[in-house]
Amino acid sequence: MNDPRVCLLIVLRDQHELLPELLAHLRPLNLPVLAIDDGSRLDSAARLDHLAAQTGMELIRLVRRSGKGIAVRAALDEAQRLGYTHALQHDIGDAYELAALEALIARSRRHPTTLFFGVPLDRQGMAPAPQLGALLAGMNAFSRRVREARPGVRLYPISSFNQMLARFPCGSGAEFDVESLIHWRWRDAPCEPHPLPLLARREGRGITIAQAWASLLMHLRTTFGMLLRSPWLLRRLRRDREPQP
Repeated sequence: MNDPRVCLLIVLRDQHELLPELLAHLRPLNLPVLAIDDGSRLDSAARLDHLAAQTGMELIRLVRRSGKGIAVRAALDEAQRLGYTHALQHDIGDAYELAALEALIARSRRHPTTLFFGVPLDRQGMAPAPQLGALLAGMNAFSRRVREARPGVRLYPISSFNQMLARFPCGSGAEFDVESLIHWRWRDAPCEPHPLPLLARREGRGITIAQAWASLLMHLRTTFGMLLRSPWLLRRLRRDREPQP
């Protein structure tokens, strides 16, 4: 593979006031920025237009609120069209140590086919304990690594990830993060965690009934998908446990 071209993806909706601070924090990474506006209000959209004109970032706008999954898919399609090979997706409300993000990009250059996901670490260097949803995801993916995954940061190999999404679009909302990672592991594609010391985390907006329902449906889909694939997944599990000659 030629030298990877990495871009920064940021999905937001009505959060224009958080973007300048995040861009300033991430500027030393020297990555071109693709911001995805998932149906912001008119006043917020206007401020994003102004910020795009000031900073030169690429602004992708979804006219209606479509959900994180659809926004990320649209951004990855555009990133591939623009010639990028990898995309660092960074949630709008978090901030991580720059050295850890630089190390993540360096790992991706050494392992260009691997999907990396960030594992946030607290001030004591501890990762959060897996919640029930993460345990279910790890079980359905037949992968301990997936059990460690958290929202916040992903580093996608764009072409192969988009090929997977063309067959399995995954959830349209926040459940996309988990479901896409499960499908990725079902393909026996490599994924690895990467520790990211957390500097700041803004409180989210809470989980709505619609989001909880979408998450439940996602777990049901992936459970049935796991059962259908279980003969092959069990053979793969035995293969991975066999000692190498």
